[in-house]
Amino acid sequence: MWNATRGRVLSLGVIVITLTFLRAAASAVPIPVVVSYAILRTDNPKWIADDGLIQLSIFINDNDVGDLKSQLTGGNVSLDVSFTTGSLSIPIAGCRPLGNQLKCTSGGVRALLMHLGHTPNVYQLTVVQRNLPGSVTGTAAVDGPVSVTLHQGPTDRVDDIDISKCRSGKQGTSVFWLSCRE
Repeated sequence: MWNATRGRVLSLGVIVITLTFLRAAASAVPIPVVVSYAILRTDNPKWIADDGLIQLSIFINDNDVGDLKSQLTGGNVSLDVSFTTGSLSIPIAGCRPLGNQLKCTSGGVRALLMHLGHTPNVYQLTVVQRNLPGSVTGTAAVDGPVSVTLHQGPTDRVDDIDISKCRSGKQGTSVFWLSCRE
């Protein structure tokens, strides 16, 4: 649900422009992020080692909450990713400062949070998880859409990449891939 928090009327000659500032009601509507791309590679069932992969690039405007960095360093951020053949949860932990960035490494998950431009609290989060088993990625053809939920402490941010922006294919004889870009 959206609530009008305040409005302002500006009169420019004969044209009247009404500006309404909107904000999400607490816990009623997830605050969106933009998933720039999502890449999924299925596990090869012919190999003994797990070799599935997921890679995400997410743009986050954190001016509404303003605690993304502290939530990351506290280990309170995770991602839920779903696609046609399955879903997975990616915990982001082990974060430490690296210049003006945060680098996170835990298990098979690597993440990098980079501040963008001169705008405060606007970031790009790149996440890679390797060595995923076939029970997570599947071993058959995958297809879009892809849905990503970023859990930032008590705040959930959601974005979907439509199936029309996804392409899929096959690598070799038994590895499938899905690439979605917005």
